[in-house]
Amino acid sequence: MRAGGQAGNKNATKNKPWSEAIYKFSVQNPDKREKIIEKLFEMAAQGNMQAIKEIMDRVDGKALQAISVNDADDIAELPTEALWERLRELKAMKG
Repeated sequence: MRAGGQAGNKNATKNKPWSEAIYKFSVQNPDKREKIIEKLFEMAAQGNMQAIKEIMDRVDGKALQAISVNDADDIAELPTEALWERLRELKAMKG
């Protein structure tokens, strides 16, 4: 799988000017980057749920969307990638 998206995802290869600019700024200004990180953690410590969510998304990754399949008709309507993801989840649960 290629960085930036799944294989075949045409959006994965598009320029991402905001991401690139933020990364460049971050590398060139490590002191400001650290201040931003400190502020984010201060906000989280004060109970700011958006800050808490942002930290958790960066640490653990965004939560997976649960997929419930009740019958064969539901399975037939799922996109292929969702089916593969569900199979990977089941395989991981099996151990």
